[in-house]
Amino acid sequence: MRDIASKKKKKNKQEIIKENRNVRIRMALLGAIITIGFACVIGKMTYIVAVKGEEYKQAAYSQQTTSEIISPNRGTIYDKNRRSISGKR
Repeated sequence: MRDIASKKKKKNKQEIIKENRNVRIRMALLGAIITIGFACVIGKMTYIVAVKGEEYKQAAYSQQTTSEIISPNRGTIYDKNRRSISGKR
């Protein structure tokens, strides 16, 4: 049993410190990339609102509102005896 345990490589203190340093560097790099990504998104949102906001507002308004005349052609309304009560008689 001791042979199996002795065959396992024990890490010395310097190797552990080196691994911890590598992990910290990776985490710092990942944090920097995420921070830069969020800064880009926030910057683009600010640009859209502050610089292009009025243009987009006018474009949205023109897409959502139109003036169109609709002819009032409606069908005939009947009572329960199938007699016309509105429209042409």
